[in-house]
Amino acid sequence: MIYYVFTLLLITYIQTNYCFNNPVPTKSLFKNIRNIGSISVIEPFYDYSFKTNAVLFFTGGSGYMPQDIYTLFLNGAASQNITCYTYNPSLENIDKLINILSTKHNELSIVGHSSGCMTALKSIKNADKIKSVVLFDPVDDRIIYN
Repeated sequence: MIYYVFTLLLITYIQTNYCFNNPVPTKSLFKNIRNIGSISVIEPFYDYSFKTNAVLFFTGGSGYMPQDIYTLFLNGAASQNITCYTYNPSLENIDKLINILSTKHNELSIVGHSSGCMTALKSIKNADKIKSVVLFDPVDDRIIYN
């Protein structure tokens, strides 16, 4: 019995120290982007001279869920040299934001979770500027608004 408990503790230690270990430190801040509005950014801590890839992330609740519940996911992405922007409904011009982010970074991907996936899909009009779209557990929220 003690052998199994020790093995379980060892596996847990290895997973937490190696699987979730961030190879690159990250920083979290808010940026005001060209009069579009303030947006939360999680990015690599060090300012590299090369352009990074970026993700525009749409949280659940059609973008109203706080990004704090996605901290592990967003920090994990940022630790892989991906700048993560979190959409918020107070942004005035999402098309302009996508244009700015696509010129600032090598590639821009759209990621959505739950009913944030519908908000993400509605916001994509300049599909030629977006490299990929990833939808986690998409929920169709049209029944709420129609």
